[in-house]
Amino acid sequence: MAYGLSIVLGFVLKKLEFSVLVYIYSFLGLESLDLTLLECLAFGSTLSATDPVTILAIFTQYKVDPKLYTIIFGESLLNDAVSIVMYE
Repeated sequence: MAYGLSIVLGFVLKKLEFSVLVYIYSFLGLESLDLTLLECLAFGSTLSATDPVTILAIFTQYKVDPKLYTIIFGESLLNDAVSIVMYE
């Protein structure tokens, strides 16, 4: 239970950090972006989900412990689910 909660909190903090950085960049007007905070939050929620395909392929190639493979795979599924919920 605590592991899942830490993953969700870490994802939310990463999403908010990325969204705020994009909003600040937009606010500075360097690239003539005109994004609202809501648009930055939606953008951040879609880009913060990590894609572990490469890591899982390497784990398969080197025959890593199946428990570690399952943990990484489960974390990626949870990150994708949280990303979808936060985007909606």
